Amino acid sequence: MKSRTEPLALVPMTEVARRISLKDSEAAKRWCLQQKLSVHRFARRDFVYEFDLEFAVTKPFVLNLQLKHPNEWLNILKDVLDCDVLYNYFLLNLEQTRNDKALAIIEPLDAEQDELLKRLLR
Repeated sequence: MKSRTEPLALVPMTEVARRISLKDSEAAKRWCLQQKLSVHRFARRDFVYEFDLEFAVTKPFVLNLQLKHPNEWLNILKDVLDCDVLYNYFLLNLEQTRNDKALAIIEPLDAEQDELLKRLLR
């Protein structure tokens, strides 16, 4: 399933039903509620967020990766997913730390800041 470029795109229940091969939007809504997805109502229509839907559909695959490759599943998942935003969303929902985020390099401007930085990093 290709993710949309819009990270917070709303997907109507008719589209959810089509994507997961259910017969109608009511069945899709029940499935979403069983998966603990937040269903939002706008203009008398029900929607879910694209990332929530992708997470729910892909979660069994990710859990299987964790079982089969307990040491490498994060690297495999990063290779499989087509965008970093979705990868980070998965880590957030699976309560994993995001250790690949770049840290800012702090360069002190004077001796006082250098001393402060040394004390903070002890």
